[in-house]
Amino acid sequence: MIAAPLILSLIAVTAPNPFVVLVSNDADVFLVDIDLDGSGDVAVLDGFKLTIFPTADREHSLTLTLPANARALDITPHPGTGEIAVIAVCGSEIRQFSFGGNANGDRLFEHHSYLSGSDGPYRYVMVFERNGESLFFLPSVDAIELRTWSGELRERIEPETADRFEEVAGYSRNRATIGSAESLEFFIHRSVGNELAFIEKQWEDVTGLRTYSHSMALSEFHELNSPGDRWPWFALQSDDEESTRVRCAVRLHPSETHIRMDSTLSDPVVGGIGPARRYPGMVTKLNAQLPDFNGDGYTDLLLWNTDRPSVSPATIARMTFQKDWPIRLTVHLFDPKSGRYTAKPHTSLSVRAGWNMLLQQKYGSPLYHYVVNDLDADGRTDVAFTADSQTYVRWMMDDRGAHAETFRLAKPIERVSFQQPLDDTGRVTIGLRTENKLYVLDPE
Repeated sequence: MIAAPLILSLIAVTAPNPFVVLVSNDADVFLVDIDLDGSGDVAVLDGFKLTIFPTADREHSLTLTLPANARALDITPHPGTGEIAVIAVCGSEIRQFSFGGNANGDRLFEHHSYLSGSDGPYRYVMVFERNGESLFFLPSVDAIELRTWSGELRERIEPETADRFEEVAGYSRNRATIGSAESLEFFIHRSVGNELAFIEKQWEDVTGLRTYSHSMALSEFHELNSPGDRWPWFALQSDDEESTRVRCAVRLHPSETHIRMDSTLSDPVVGGIGPARRYPGMVTKLNAQLPDFNGDGYTDLLLWNTDRPSVSPATIARMTFQKDWPIRLTVHLFDPKSGRYTAKPHTSLSVRAGWNMLLQQKYGSPLYHYVVNDLDADGRTDVAFTADSQTYVRWMMDDRGAHAETFRLAKPIERVSFQQPLDDTGRVTIGLRTENKLYVLDPE
C-alpha cells in the first residue's frame, strides 16, 4: 500500500520569536567568533559603531565607537595575547581597538595605503597568516606590502598587471580560499579594451538550472519536442561529475514540469536520454546546493503550483480585497530502484503568496529569499523562503515527512544577510534584513 502524501498548512504553526536588532539601511551585518569559543557571533557595523552580539548571551552586547577617520576594519586574534583585536586604518596609521579600552585605540605603526580612501568604516580582511606568522596585507600606491604587527616590512609585491592600484574596493575578502590555509584573495580590476565576441559558455538561467547559451533556457517551452540534449539540466548526484543528468523543461499552460533522465555520461555504453515524464507544477529555483529531502544522496524535485485566476468579475473582486493567492509546494523523491521520480509527492505545503510576488515571477517561483540547506543538520535538505513580503517560512523535513513554521515580521523582508551554522552542531542560523531591523532565526 502506498502511503498518502503529507499535506501541511501554515495556519496554526507559528515559530518562536527571533532575536531582533535595530539597524540602519546601510549597516553591514556579518559573523565573527569574538570570544574564540568556536561559535559564530552576529556583528553589526553601523556607521562608526561596531556592535557584537555573542551567541552565548546576545542580551549583553559589546559596543565600540570608532574614531571619525577610521576606514578599513578587520577583527582578528592578536598573535601575542591570542585575544580578539579590532584593527582599523585611521588616516596614515594602523590602530588597534578593544571593547572597553581606549576610545582612540593604540597605534601599531604608520602606513600610507589606499585603504583610507572611503567615507567611513568598512570590512576588509587585512590580517592573515603565512608560514605561521600573522601579517598585515596592505595595498599602497604601486605595490602590496606584507608587514608585521610592529610595522616591519616582510615582502613587497609589485603586480605585473598594472602600474598602479587605481582602486581598492571596500568590501569583505575571503580568507584561505586558494587551496591553502595561509592564502588570501585580492582582486585587481583593469580595463585593457573592449572587444565584442560570441563565447559559447555555460550560464545560469532564470530557474538556476544549468544550461548553455545556445539552448532555450526554460522559456515558453513550445519546443518541448526539441532534442533532449538541449534541455536545461541538473546533476542527479551533485558530488559526481559523471552523474546522470536530469533534463528539465516547463510548460506554463497547464503548469507542469517535464523530466528526462540522461545517462549519457553515467553509462556511455548503453546510456542515453530517456522519455519525458510529467509532474504537476513548475520546478523552483535551485541554488548551489541541490535539494536532497530524504538524505539518500540523490537530488529531489521541489515544485510549485497554483490555480491561475480566470478573468471574471468574481476573480477581480477577490483580487481587490485579498492581498495573496494560494500556492502549493510539493516534493518528489528520486527512486533509485525505478530510476525515476515518484509520481506522488512525498510531502506538500500550502502557503499564500502575495499578489505582487506572484505577478512579478514568470518561470521561476513566486516565493523569494530562498534558503535551501540542511537547517537542522539531520542529513535532509530543508527549505526556507518568503511567502508574502512579511512572512518567512521554514519547511523542515523529518521522519514523518515535514513540518513548517512561520515568522511574521513587522516590515517587508529585503534580503537574507547570512545562513550559517554558529556552533559545532551544524544547525543553520538565518539572518533576515528588513528596512530597519535584523532578525536572527536560530535553529529550532
